[in-house]
Amino acid sequence: MELIQQFDDSILYYIYENWHNAFTDGLFITVSRIADCGLIWFVLAGIMLLKKDWRSTGIVMLFALGLGALVGTVILKNIICRERPFNVDETLQLISVMPGGRYSFPSGHSNAAGACSTVIFLRDKRFGTAAVVYAMMVAFSRVFLVVHYPTDVICGLLLGGACAIIMWKVMYKFTENTLEKIYLKRSRKA
Repeated sequence: MELIQQFDDSILYYIYENWHNAFTDGLFITVSRIADCGLIWFVLAGIMLLKKDWRSTGIVMLFALGLGALVGTVILKNIICRERPFNVDETLQLISVMPGGRYSFPSGHSNAAGACSTVIFLRDKRFGTAAVVYAMMVAFSRVFLVVHYPTDVICGLLLGGACAIIMWKVMYKFTENTLEKIYLKRSRKA
């Protein structure tokens, strides 16, 4: 654990001491806030649910978000109980963002971003690449804003990605087939 903490501290303090300026502060506050409570991902899932060709993807995305939240936020955070960086070192100043809870590992923002960007990537590489880039920005923003350590966000991204792959394999074909049957029944009645 000591090696992991040294790794985390070296990156966290380097970013904290060298990367802050008016532009980066504004950028990463905005990136992080858009992802608060999974807002951007719920909006995207809602848009997908409205489009017939993407409806199954939206459903899988919501289930991946749910599984990630259950495993990451409900279970792991309360077992591991890792304090947030600014709680460990009071000289670290929060920059206009409030964390979602006391504990840091794994990052909920990164978990949600990893889950949703992976689902989008599995569905369509073109849109998925943009989603993955945004997910990386969300994860970085959490370290930049000193509410998470680097390993919190790395593990959050990986956990979210794993939840997405599980939900994709378990649900996508089933959801597609079920929706197709519903559409066929409706068209026959019409």
